[in-house]
Amino acid sequence: MIAIEDLRLAVTLSRCESLSAAARVLNVSPPALSMRLRKLETQLGITL
Repeated sequence: MIAIEDLRLAVTLSRCESLSAAARVLNVSPPALSMRLRKLETQLGITL
C-alpha cells in the first residue's frame, strides 16, 4: 500500500521540478528524498 507521505513527495517533486527544492519544502535531505522516490517508483512499477 502506498503511504500518503509518498504521494505528497511525488506531488511536491512535480511542483518544484527539482529534487533539491522538493527536499527543502519537505524538510528532508536530498539523499533521503531520492531513496523514498526510488522506493515509490518500485512500488508503482514506473519511473517518476
